[in-house]
Amino acid sequence: MRVQIGPEFFAKTKSEYSDWTFALPRELMQNSIDAGASFVEVRVSAENGMTVVTCHDTGCGMTRNIIEEKFLTLGGSYKLDNAVGGFGAAKSLIAFSNEQYDIYTNDLHVNGRGSEYTITEHERTPGAKFVIKINGDYVARIVRGFKKFIAMSRWSGELILNEETITERTQNGFHRRSMGWCDVYTNNSHQSQMLIRINGMLMFTKTIHVDKCVVIELVGSSIDNLTTSRDGLKHEFQSQLDEFVYELSVDKQSALRERCGYVQDFDGPMITPIQNESGDVWVEKDETPITAKEISEKVVKDITRSYNFKFKIDNEIGVRLLDCWTPDDMSSYCQKLVKAWVHCLIVLHQLHNKSSSFSVGFIFSSTTLATCNSDAKEFLINPADPTVLNEGIVKRSKKWGFAGDKRFALIVAAAHEFTHNLGCQYHDEYFTTKYDDVMEKVMSNIKLFYAAFR
Repeated sequence: MRVQIGPEFFAKTKSEYSDWTFALPRELMQNSIDAGASFVEVRVSAENGMTVVTCHDTGCGMTRNIIEEKFLTLGGSYKLDNAVGGFGAAKSLIAFSNEQYDIYTNDLHVNGRGSEYTITEHERTPGAKFVIKINGDYVARIVRGFKKFIAMSRWSGELILNEETITERTQNGFHRRSMGWCDVYTNNSHQSQMLIRINGMLMFTKTIHVDKCVVIELVGSSIDNLTTSRDGLKHEFQSQLDEFVYELSVDKQSALRERCGYVQDFDGPMITPIQNESGDVWVEKDETPITAKEISEKVVKDITRSYNFKFKIDNEIGVRLLDCWTPDDMSSYCQKLVKAWVHCLIVLHQLHNKSSSFSVGFIFSSTTLATCNSDAKEFLINPADPTVLNEGIVKRSKKWGFAGDKRFALIVAAAHEFTHNLGCQYHDEYFTTKYDDVMEKVMSNIKLFYAAFR
């Protein structure tokens, strides 16, 4: 005996989508595209209090086995090679939750309502033709859903919607960066919109506070990246996307910058400033009390001679560096810069009673003056003028000065990154408040910082 389940049981399926009137066109179009269709004709109309959606494509169609064992089986799924989707949960949205559905494919006709259906032979129909009847008037919304999907996708086929050829498409645009699970692009097509796509096909959108369209092209399959409804990302990726959206709103240039190039780590112990009752500090290496100036001199000496302190080179721009930038043959300018950078950071730790270990290094970037990785406790300074490039080689150039007003710029950079290390990840109001507090202490003790440049 077969259990009969009507469309009322599946009606809740629609509530699981953020907007089912977009999801339905997306799933119908996706099935057609996955089936290899280069032409899809859609008609959406109102008939007798119902919305009728007819979608006919020129794809490969379905066999009886696929219909019975995959499409019309709860929990069953089917996926062609290189397909974005697979029927999955979408079958409930396309068929089971609606008042009636008919499928014409090859020489078969499926007529169904809820989980009940019949399959009969029919005059041969190329590809697949879906006729879906939905209670209520959703014509305008579903038409908008089809237009949105095709206009924000990168499909090369032809869509005719209610006898109108929809020609608008959205290409990726300029590649900005890779995030492992996705690639990020920007273009000028849909400003303030983020398009989350896979194989160029739109899955969902987000509104962003950026004067461009940002395209997120997912890497891998939908089952790897997307939730069951395909209008959200799995938790591990959604949290990264949310962080990226926040970064865009705070600092667009930084958020869109490629994390490329290479990283060199020169291993060794980290610098650990510890303050005792007399106000002296020392490094954990031998626990001999020395001043901040003596620590910075010792760190430079050990880095350049025996790598006895941890030092990192983050080459974001990916060009070849001359040896003068590395511990192997560090120039006198770089040694002075490291010495002053370490000194300023140690004094900042002292003034805020912080004894946490940290390391230093260089970052070579076209946009970043300095950066702090709070998790790794790394403070990196950009020693070179990023505009001075010669056939892919960073030449000798002096970004920072050690006299007059130029030395104050380095102190400010250290204070800025130290503020980030206090738990202020983004440039928001909380950061501004903390940074003002840090700079107040800097100005009250400016002589301690100037000692770094003697």
